[in-house]
Amino acid sequence: MSTSDSTNEVRASWEITADTLADRAFALNLHDAGLSQVRRLSLVLLVPWLLFLPYGLSFVKTNAPKAAPLLILVPIVLVLARLVTRPHFHAWRARRQASKHPHLGARTELHATEERLTLQTADVRSKASLSSYRKVVVGRRGLLLYVQPNVATWFPRAGFESDEAVERLVAWLVGVGVGVERG
Repeated sequence: MSTSDSTNEVRASWEITADTLADRAFALNLHDAGLSQVRRLSLVLLVPWLLFLPYGLSFVKTNAPKAAPLLILVPIVLVLARLVTRPHFHAWRARRQASKHPHLGARTELHATEERLTLQTADVRSKASLSSYRKVVVGRRGLLLYVQPNVATWFPRAGFESDEAVERLVAWLVGVGVGVERG
């Protein structure tokens, strides 16, 4: 974990662990670039009602009109269960699959300047201009830097020396026209 003292560069370093992979999965789940929040919420709310509606109507007709609240209560429970468990399920699955990850335990180094970002692991070195990124999502646990709508690189905050270094990197990205979303 280090950041350069110079204001012209940002350096960060972190180890790829089960926790960093789980944080990445959690962040990607919350900021799925493929579906807007409104569209995702409408799907989450609509699907349980559509699945339960035929059963609920037949149950009300055959049993009693007093059972009508079930037509509303059961889908609400299904929706709440999905909203509460979905992000945690993705993080749990990421931790579980971490043992198979090819870069588990590898050290990742980030070096960024106002024009360029360089990532390096033991076997890979990647350089890109900051303007080649489309969007950055700034979260509590780290940054998601999108190259394409569904392709993001995860930068855990723990790898940076301070929040000022993270904000400096975000400011450079904004300076070259990259969109920012805070979440």
